[in-house]
Amino acid sequence: MDYKYIENLVKLAKEKDIEAQELLVEEFKPIIYGLTKKISASGYEREDLISECYRILFNCIDKYDLRKHRFVAYSINAIKNNFKYILRKSTRRGDHEGLISMDIATDLESIIPHEEGTYQKNESDIIDDQILKHIFKDLAKDELELINLIVFKDYTVREYAALKKINYSMAVKKKKLALDKIKIPFNEFLNNTYNI
Repeated sequence: MDYKYIENLVKLAKEKDIEAQELLVEEFKPIIYGLTKKISASGYEREDLISECYRILFNCIDKYDLRKHRFVAYSINAIKNNFKYILRKSTRRGDHEGLISMDIATDLESIIPHEEGTYQKNESDIIDDQILKHIFKDLAKDELELINLIVFKDYTVREYAALKKINYSMAVKKKKLALDKIKIPFNEFLNNTYNI
């Protein structure tokens, strides 16, 4: 990497030269792709991490002091520090991603009747309906739709976000909140301590 060339591109990019910004993106692409291969964070796909890197890169362009002549080191350190923040944040997310949410999905699917169409409800179907009402009692309409799409219709969180035209991280937060709301009534059902 030619450091003088990068410094000239940064100077032009700070002056809102679009071509210089695009050239900087191309220069940093191998570095960013290399860094994101090494990171695995709960709730983030690789594309999310790459987008975060570019966001940090443009933030570095805005804040960079041209007298320092160390843009490459400055931006790489900023990207790495952002990864540390993402990793700390992802470890605090708890059990709302990955295996535990898959267990909940599997258990929920086992109590949902899968037959479509009209049929005569028997006593066990009525009890199943009451159990479901108990588990989903605290969910708002949009949260119920989210659980239905992600758990029962096998949408990914990314597909849900695209469908609802919201960003991915907002969809992850909505999923976490919805799972939080059903956690207690679901555990009551599993432990046979619920009252219908």
